[in-house]
Amino acid sequence: MEKKENKSNYLVQGTILAVASIIARVIGMIYRIPLTNILGDEGNGYYTTANQIYTILLMISTFSLPLAVSKLVSERIHQRQYKNAQKVFRCAMRFSVIAGGVISLLTFFLAGVICGSIMKVDHASYALRVLSPAIFIFAIAGVFRGYFQGHESMVPTAVSQIIEQIVNAFVSVIAAALLFRYGVSVAVDDPSMGPAMGAAGGTSGTVVSVAVALVFLVIVYSVFQKSNRRYLRHDQTKRTESDRAIYTAILATILPVVLSTLIYNITPTLDQSIFNTILAGQGYTKEQYTIIYGIYSGKFYVLMNVPLVLASSLAPSVVPSLSAAMINGDYRDAKIKVRTTMRYTMIITIPCAVGLAALASPIMQLLFRDSHRLPASIMQAGG
Repeated sequence: MEKKENKSNYLVQGTILAVASIIARVIGMIYRIPLTNILGDEGNGYYTTANQIYTILLMISTFSLPLAVSKLVSERIHQRQYKNAQKVFRCAMRFSVIAGGVISLLTFFLAGVICGSIMKVDHASYALRVLSPAIFIFAIAGVFRGYFQGHESMVPTAVSQIIEQIVNAFVSVIAAALLFRYGVSVAVDDPSMGPAMGAAGGTSGTVVSVAVALVFLVIVYSVFQKSNRRYLRHDQTKRTESDRAIYTAILATILPVVLSTLIYNITPTLDQSIFNTILAGQGYTKEQYTIIYGIYSGKFYVLMNVPLVLASSLAPSVVPSLSAAMINGDYRDAKIKVRTTMRYTMIITIPCAVGLAALASPIMQLLFRDSHRLPASIMQAGG
């Protein structure tokens, strides 16, 4: 009976995250349409370049912290070690502030070198500098999300994601339009300044939205702590874990995730760097190859990420119950959870792959009013 309840609970929590991901991605896809129209393909190239670098730096620093905190907190809650669970939260928060702060500062000061020397897209540095504070803010928000997920509650994470996307949509579009006009007005001999400043305005939405989501999570945490103090008072844990042991556990948990996700997510950035270098060697201008990459990143990549994010939404919710099954030595239950999660992803991704490939041109015309052959061909190949 208990196993059925646990299975039902993690599926329910996974469904909550899936629904939140659907809403967030639909909002994200909708606002990218006017954002693409404002920035154009060149501005989209700058915007996506900055976002890809931001994603990689986020993964190196603290992107995997929610998963680590969720796993470690869940293990201790399952063993009724509430004080140790709270200590995991405090240690993870210190780790996130230091790691997120250092990477954020380095990103701001080295944006010109990264975008110019490595990516060959100098004008993306404006957007990357605007994005740099988001690394620090996201690191802190990630610890709160992992803490709630460790208590097997996905609602705060789900709601914060929706709030984040709604704020991002409004701020990004408005700021992109305003800064695009400003860039055009101050440009003297550089026609790319308008798209570059517009891209910076688009990325400002990410910073503001993550900050608003963090405020929401802090409020929820404050309310949650009122009931959590009761468990802390009755905690009979005899041995409190040392900070060193917790930091070691955090690093041991995040390193495999960082390495695996980094390899996956660094590929588009390496592709772009190689792509830009080859086209530059063939005589293409920066504006031309930025426009081509803008089509790929601002249209195809946006649509492709929707089914991928939906498919992976169950993964965070299975971690707490999977950790509990491993602690109990119930490997059969663990395998069932993994298989169920895999089936869930296949049910979503296979129909989406077929649909995107078969309806590539109509989708591009409907969403982006783009009837050119190149965007549709990219979608068919990538489906």
